[in-house]
Amino acid sequence: MKLKVRYQGREPDRGRMSATELGPAILGIGEMVGQASRILFGDQARVRVEVQAEPQHASFGIEFFAVAPGAGLVPPLSLQDLAAIAAILGFGGGTAVATARGLVWLVRWLRGRKIDKVEKVGDDIRITINDQSTNITVNEYRVFVNPQVRKGLKAVVAPLEQEGFDSVSIEPETQPPQVIEKSEREFFARIPLPEEEISVDRSTAILEVVAPAFREGYKWRFAQGGETFFAAILDEKFLGEVAQHQELFGSGDALKVEMEIRTTRTEDGFDFERRIVHVVEHIRSEGRGGQLPLV
Repeated sequence: MKLKVRYQGREPDRGRMSATELGPAILGIGEMVGQASRILFGDQARVRVEVQAEPQHASFGIEFFAVAPGAGLVPPLSLQDLAAIAAILGFGGGTAVATARGLVWLVRWLRGRKIDKVEKVGDDIRITINDQSTNITVNEYRVFVNPQVRKGLKAVVAPLEQEGFDSVSIEPETQPPQVIEKSEREFFARIPLPEEEISVDRSTAILEVVAPAFREGYKWRFAQGGETFFAAILDEKFLGEVAQHQELFGSGDALKVEMEIRTTRTEDGFDFERRIVHVVEHIRSEGRGGQLPLV
């Protein structure tokens, strides 16, 4: 099965294209196809991507072969298997995977908008943005969040950022081409990633109070080991004592607390949020007689 990627516009129509643009696009297609094959058929189902250059119109053709690890070439995946890979990436595939609309369709639906919620609904994954939602298959979701697939798709579309490039078409051998226009490039340049909680670590810590927060919903500022940070206090009993002036603070005071550090993966990397689950003890500074408000 062959798959062609063809760029259209003033520059590629001259039959010339920068290697710094075309090279990452070729590698991107290889990564996308390779990762999709592993998601659909497991680690033993490898697909080698070979490139057949077509000098005219800056296009190149790709032919897929299944490769067993360390064993060289084996009989190719079936046409239906290859069509399933193309379909889940959104490149085509016809009726091979009837329920799959594919990665390209999903990126268009998202239009760069922040994902509010991802949940399992039956055998599908539901993605919600504002009051809109759509269901995709589990394998489509696995392809969507795969970092190599996302990086590969961005590389394929990246040349559209340049002057003289109008569109890129991805052409399965027996299917109509999938055309991505220049006006859509921003959707593919920054594909939103759902927030994913990686870990929740809980520990006991001594935190110096830098600035308390007396308004509901505001975070306190603490210092620990030369680092300052903001953290919400969730201990309602302690907050009630603060509100009733039963707990007053002075310079150098500290809290012994049970603290959670929640690590979340976002589209920009990793986010670390500290939360005070329980205040164990209010440690007043040495030599301070009585409780004085912090001013």
